[in-house]
Amino acid sequence: MSELWVGAPHQGVQQDTEKKARKAINSRPICVLTLDGGIPGTTESSQLVIVKQLVYNLQFRLGEEDGGEHTKPRPCDVFDYIAGSGMGGVFAILFDSFEYHVEQALEFYCKLHERVFLSSHWKDKEKHEAKKILEETLFDLLPADILNSPFIKRNEGSKCRTLICTSNPHNNAHPRLFRTYASRQSTTPACTVLDALVLSIVDSDHLDPYSLGQPVEYFVGSGHRFSNPTAHALREISIMEGNDIPLSCIVSIGAGHPGALMAENSRAIISDCEREEDDLCRRCAGTEGLYFRLNVQQGLQFPTYGPSEVVTHTHQYLEGIGDTIDDLGENLLERPGRLSISTAVAFVQDISLSERKDMYKDVKSLKNIKTMSILELLEISNDAPYTSAAANKVQRRQCTVNTRVKIIQEIYSWAQNSGLSPVTSLFWIYGLAGTGKTTILQTLCEVLDNAGLLASSYFCSIQLDSKESKRIVPTIARHLARHNSMFSQHLASQLQAHPDCAYAQLPLQFRDLLCGPWNAAYLKETEHSQCVVAIDALDECDQGDEFLGLILDAINNGALQGLKFLVTSRPVPTIVERARTMQHGPQIALHEVSKEEVHDDIGRFLDEQLHGKLDPAQIRVLTDRSDGLFIFASTLVKHLLPFEDLSRSERTRLLEQILNPAHQGEKVGLDALYKHILNGALCSKQLGLEGFDRRLRILQTITSTAEPTSAQVVAKLVPGITVADVMRLVKSLHSVLFSATADGPIYVVHASFQEFVNSQSDGPFKSNVPYIHATLGQSCISYLQEGLRFNICDIKSSFTPDEDLDPPILTIGPLLAYACQHWWGHYKRCNRDKQKAMSSAIHRLIKEKGLFWIEAMSLLGHVRDCRDIFTEFASASTSLHLLSRSNSVQLLALEAGALITLFISMSPKITSQLYLSLLPLWEGQIFSCWRIGFQHVPQVISRRIDGVDSCQLCISTPSLVNSVVFSSDSKQIICGTSYNIVQILDAESGQELRQLIGHTEPVNCVASSPDGKQITSGSDDTTIRIWDASSGEQVRHLNGHTGSVQSVAFSIDSLQVVSSSADSTVRIWSANSGIQLYQLKGHPGGFQVTAFSPDGKRVASGSYDKIMIIWDIKSGKELRRLGPRDGCVRTIAFSPNGKRLASGSDDGTVRIWDIKSGKQLRQLDRGDLGNIYSVAFSPNGKRVACGSRKDCLIIWDAKSGKQLHQLHGHDQGIYSVNFSPDGKRIASGSLDKSMRIWNTKSGHQLQQLNGHSHFVDLVSFSSDGKHLASSASDAVRIWDAHSGVQLRQFYRHEYNKVQRAAFSPDGKRVASGYEDRTVGIWDAKSGKQLRKLSGHDSRVLAVSFSPHGERLISGSHDRTVRIWDANSGKQLCQLNGHTLEVMSVSFSPDGMKILSGSADKSMIVWDARSGNQLHRLNGHYGCILSAIFSPDGNQVASGSEQDKTVRIWDVTSGKQLHQLSGHRSSVRSVAFSPSGKLLASGSEDGTVRLWDAIFGKGLHNFDAKDPCVTSVAFSPDGYQIASGSWGGTIRIWNVEPSEFFCRIYGVVEPVTSVKFFPQDLPSLNTQATPNRSISRSLSLIPTTTSVFTYDDGWVVTSYERAGAEHKLLWLPPALRPFHPEVHHVMSKGGFNKIDLSGCIFGEGWSKIYRSGS
Repeated sequence: MSELWVGAPHQGVQQDTEKKARKAINSRPICVLTLDGGIPGTTESSQLVIVKQLVYNLQFRLGEEDGGEHTKPRPCDVFDYIAGSGMGGVFAILFDSFEYHVEQALEFYCKLHERVFLSSHWKDKEKHEAKKILEETLFDLLPADILNSPFIKRNEGSKCRTLICTSNPHNNAHPRLFRTYASRQSTTPACTVLDALVLSIVDSDHLDPYSLGQPVEYFVGSGHRFSNPTAHALREISIMEGNDIPLSCIVSIGAGHPGALMAENSRAIISDCEREEDDLCRRCAGTEGLYFRLNVQQGLQFPTYGPSEVVTHTHQYLEGIGDTIDDLGENLLERPGRLSISTAVAFVQDISLSERKDMYKDVKSLKNIKTMSILELLEISNDAPYTSAAANKVQRRQCTVNTRVKIIQEIYSWAQNSGLSPVTSLFWIYGLAGTGKTTILQTLCEVLDNAGLLASSYFCSIQLDSKESKRIVPTIARHLARHNSMFSQHLASQLQAHPDCAYAQLPLQFRDLLCGPWNAAYLKETEHSQCVVAIDALDECDQGDEFLGLILDAINNGALQGLKFLVTSRPVPTIVERARTMQHGPQIALHEVSKEEVHDDIGRFLDEQLHGKLDPAQIRVLTDRSDGLFIFASTLVKHLLPFEDLSRSERTRLLEQILNPAHQGEKVGLDALYKHILNGALCSKQLGLEGFDRRLRILQTITSTAEPTSAQVVAKLVPGITVADVMRLVKSLHSVLFSATADGPIYVVHASFQEFVNSQSDGPFKSNVPYIHATLGQSCISYLQEGLRFNICDIKSSFTPDEDLDPPILTIGPLLAYACQHWWGHYKRCNRDKQKAMSSAIHRLIKEKGLFWIEAMSLLGHVRDCRDIFTEFASASTSLHLLSRSNSVQLLALEAGALITLFISMSPKITSQLYLSLLPLWEGQIFSCWRIGFQHVPQVISRRIDGVDSCQLCISTPSLVNSVVFSSDSKQIICGTSYNIVQILDAESGQELRQLIGHTEPVNCVASSPDGKQITSGSDDTTIRIWDASSGEQVRHLNGHTGSVQSVAFSIDSLQVVSSSADSTVRIWSANSGIQLYQLKGHPGGFQVTAFSPDGKRVASGSYDKIMIIWDIKSGKELRRLGPRDGCVRTIAFSPNGKRLASGSDDGTVRIWDIKSGKQLRQLDRGDLGNIYSVAFSPNGKRVACGSRKDCLIIWDAKSGKQLHQLHGHDQGIYSVNFSPDGKRIASGSLDKSMRIWNTKSGHQLQQLNGHSHFVDLVSFSSDGKHLASSASDAVRIWDAHSGVQLRQFYRHEYNKVQRAAFSPDGKRVASGYEDRTVGIWDAKSGKQLRKLSGHDSRVLAVSFSPHGERLISGSHDRTVRIWDANSGKQLCQLNGHTLEVMSVSFSPDGMKILSGSADKSMIVWDARSGNQLHRLNGHYGCILSAIFSPDGNQVASGSEQDKTVRIWDVTSGKQLHQLSGHRSSVRSVAFSPSGKLLASGSEDGTVRLWDAIFGKGLHNFDAKDPCVTSVAFSPDGYQIASGSWGGTIRIWNVEPSEFFCRIYGVVEPVTSVKFFPQDLPSLNTQATPNRSISRSLSLIPTTTSVFTYDDGWVVTSYERAGAEHKLLWLPPALRPFHPEVHHVMSKGGFNKIDLSGCIFGEGWSKIYRSGS
């Protein structure tokens, strides 16, 4: 062979050789490799296996042996152009930029798949966290210098060129191409290799679009419409190489065939690729050997497959195409010129636009599938549509032919008329019971449906779930989504962004699920068709009147255009009142239709039904008896159905009774018919009195149950009744009761009969409704007491989420399910005496079975109802004065409500976690009462002593919360946000009730009027707005201020509003008229805050000028000045009696003033709070709460000044705090975009905990590992390393901050450097200062003892290193050489060398005796913050600021051995383990990383959840790492193998259970497939954690070979953060520690409970 086209130049080849290679490429046929995109984490590894086979085939043909890496062709040596999209783009970058062999790329992908694509953040689509993990992983796996280098190569001699195909998510009409080479066509922003990798992986489902350039552009690499990059690669080659260059082959590799079981998004993308491929195959069909499409056809339909399964199926595929691979290998070797590039480009350029549109039709339909899956969040009623099976259950029917003709025609004309005024969009049909409303609407629904006009139908029924108002909006929305695709998209977007709106209150559901999406869709549609929503029996919906009001308000306000509502109801007062707001809406009153018309229609109906059974005269009489009520005629027909089965005499008697009711003294009408029916079924002589009573009790039970129930359930609820008794009665009452089967629900045919039975106040059928409900309630409670038990559905594994369980009703049973859901409803309908009589049984039920009831309700999907019931029970206990004997039960119920609130927030829902997570980790009444009998569950060893578990509710918001207040009744929270809106939230659930929209800039302040009727808000837009608290409408717009409004407040009588502004004025306004009453001037620096006095006679103001002024409202005169303060006054509050004023300022203090004298009474100060943003008095004036720049809320005793509570939970500063009017709760709003509600009674009494108040900059173990020293600017402290108890603290003196500290080797002394340029040496036992070393010219930044403790070195801001005699304190030597401050110093282990690191980016190794400089180590391009010798003294580790790297150096040669990348911010500290094999580093990114110091690889990442880790140190035994942080917290992390860090090998099947034994060794149970032996020997490999915690509270375990992640337990917010690896935390707030020893998870979990223990 004269010329070899394969093989890259060896290292060292001169540049001219590279240029020749490039020239040679331009003269030979080109080979192109394209790699499809796909959803990351699915089947892409098949591409690498195929490329690997191609390369090996080519290698074999070249006759090379598979010996060393230099003999293996790399893809970049084989192909001239590599183009990729999505994960194909990632592989292309690995082949080119990193010059990877295929094996290296495959190894990289497997690690990326494990750490990123299998993470819960990726699976749960937590986009921010997923991106964070992705970038960390890339830095861990790939060289940082290449990642940070430009994507475009500087070396034009490079053989291979790479093209990455992406798109803009907002405009995907054209691809956006990123290149490794310069091109005149390039319009994409410059980027690094890291940028190219990340944007290739970005897909719309798992990561946000990637932003680059100025102005910013957004890109996605996966999931866009250009997933097959072949066509774009060909066009690019023609531009770069010219049209005449010959093309040898195009190798296009797919990411898996679209199988039926693949996720819809993956399927859509891969289908996209396949269509592009089909088109290219068709166009290249005439040129043999040019185009090769390789794609696994079978076996990759399962997106859950891991790389190993994908590899197996790919090999099977390759075995079947051996000839194709051989042909391709020959082609790559010989490179025949088969086609000019211009011809190939012509193939792809003539694809017409219409063809491309057809290509994406299926993709669009698949996107609709995805949209519909999102809509599954909506809780709908399947019984509501007119076509549902429930129509037969309650025997709904259509109108008889030629009846109701005029009414139907009138409504049909209205429905199809598009020219009507929008105000006529609601048609109301109303009428008394029995006038035929449901039958008319049933008929109209079919007529409208056939005409394409019906969008949704919803038939309410008190017997079905369609009576629940929570289902009406979701159901209609789902129906509309099927009818209107644009609405469907907007609805899905809303649910994706705010999934909680699916379960919100009715007004919010109406706004977010119906009104908002419909209006948005209507504006985007160019053509609008008519569509009707039909709603029947709205009066039978529990909030029907409110729903009607919402519809009418929307119509009257011009919303919901194009949507018509057809509504039927009875004329109940509440609905009639709402209907009065209809301006011109059409309506029909059925009871007012002419009697002749109704009479004729009923006659036609009876004639059709009874023709041949009765003669015309008899039918006319029955028609007359109907008295215009269709229900009378309908019931009569059902009653006469078995007429033919009767004897002649029985027929005569029955007709006589019906046709001549007056003869028997009965009233003519529907009631008379019902009485006649009941007489026939209950009053026969054969039944007797006992039979009559039995049947009446059955009937009254049927009509009183909360939902239709089966005969079996009714028989159990009524004492002394059998199923046969029930079924006989149902058969006897066939005209008014209906049951399809013996075990099916019993339905009442019409609501009027149910009302008739329950309203009988006298006579033989007398109904005592409270007594009936008492009987039902007692039966329910009895069955609950008997039937509820632990693990009622026999769940086998605690890992199983509820959605994967069999239907719980199968195990729980219909009787127990009914009792669970409805016992409380029956109790509430009892009279007071019965309630008192039942109270003891309820108390017992809650104490003994309450927890099991929560479990059952959770499985049944009604756990939210539990919370409401517990709250109502606690209130009922108070009203019934039962607290003397049930106080503990009431407290239990209140706690249970809080526990359920937490339980609801758990996602995904796993009911077993009720026992494994919430119960054992709870404190209080629940723990002491319900914990009995449980074992092998987690135990809390210690908690953060910060009041975080006083937080009742945490509400996340998309914007900053600037101000938060309670409403006057404490039921709502009002907050002002940076999104220009005022939000009103439910104080119990946190659900948004209303948004007040009107401000055009951020809302700074809000206030609720004392009478609860109005809300006022002030904004940066300089306006004040007053809102109606009930409707949310704006009633006043106050203009006058010329600067942003900083505070607003109502007077005590709600008649006036006071405001302060940045325009330096205070203004008082009339709340009724909006007129400005006064303008107060007095602060020259601009106002910050104002407050009304409780009596409404005075106003206080505070300002930037550091003073406060008290003003008289009537005269506007200044009464008194308070202050000055030491900082800007940011907040003030009057005490409830008006005698004191609390103020908070930038000096970090809260001060209490006597208003009369102007004197300061008390100063509340901790020294670490920073700016005080908000203060509030409790309603009784005894407590003061403040929010500050620090992320904790402080409560003080207003009289003594003693700190009472410290409530942690916010992550950033607290802008606003307010007590509820009853003083039981505090609301707080924070910069962390959340609001929290705190229980002021359960806040922890602060213990006197010691801890640093400032950030910890150094930690160090004593030589025996028993003690730990830490230094912060406030003090040096000595701790017991085992217990975390502080033993000693050393202060230099006031105002002299500690810089660094170090233990002497014998642990007897501590040295510390200070700001005053001195070094102090202290006795570690007594705490006395032994020496004070002076000599430095600036502050001392670093200190270290020699190995024998005889000498001490210090580094200073004066750029010098000094050596001291540690015993005498004399300076021995001064080392000069650094040009900037010395940040780190240390001795070598033999004491012969000294290492110093400096801000001049260098380290110097010194001779410790002579002071001579031995080596200068350069390489970092940032300040050296930490440098240390290895234990053997042969290596040096360093951490730097700007370059974020850790580096390891050889001391002898001075050469760099390893560069460790992974930290995302400055590396502040490094430490070797005692063995020298491990290296720890702490960074400003808040993490501690563990590295393999020998091979230079990352091993583990500990997230300290702090803004910055400032120092790390290994314990002498190497089993622990101590870290210090800016938060003033010290953590001790376990790194010993017997702790949580272990990867378990030998398990090849999914892990089903885990048990932690006291030794903390995990034991796994596995399920083997048949005929397969499972290795039970588990080798513990340190450095990889098997148990870790996510931010959402889940503690999970993951095993590499098991291929699954299992959720062990869920931590409530009070116990977060929790680190399984952390042994101890030393901080003022304590720390969360949970003991998992002996805990059982997985399949053995049911052993945690022993009944009767």
